Amino acid sequence: MDKDFRKGFLKCASEATASQRVAAIGVINKGKILLGKRRDNDKWTNPGGHLEGSEKPQTGAQRELLEESGVDISVDKFIALGKGEKMKSNKLTIYPFTVKYKGSVSGSTDPDEEIKQWRWCDMKNMPEDVLKNLHVPKQNVLFDRLGIKY
Repeated sequence: MDKDFRKGFLKCASEATASQRVAAIGVINKGKILLGKRRDNDKWTNPGGHLEGSEKPQTGAQRELLEESGVDISVDKFIALGKGEKMKSNKLTIYPFTVKYKGSVSGSTDPDEEIKQWRWCDMKNMPEDVLKNLHVPKQNVLFDRLGIKY
């Protein structure tokens, strides 16, 4: 077996079983939270995504928010909502953040074009169509930390 192939194969295999780290961002404006409707499954989700390599959670949160929504906010404005939470499988750690934002959302910089629509939703009275179509309908760490009933 080719030594380079074996080395590459082992690296890919170890990455596939490695723990994933995700930043979840609650973008808040006057009691409302920003949610996006995904193109792949029409489910509602908050901005966020996988951290890259050794990227710090706060930096990853800033990058993901900018990529998905076009919203550029200084990294020091992101407030951690506790420590990262390992999910039951121990293969996923979620780092929830909140950030205040009063501007508009374009989504024009989303390289993956994951989100087809952005919507501000009342945190205390979440719309029924959103609640019935959440991308993360159980164990939603961000909603739990923000006290949003779902």
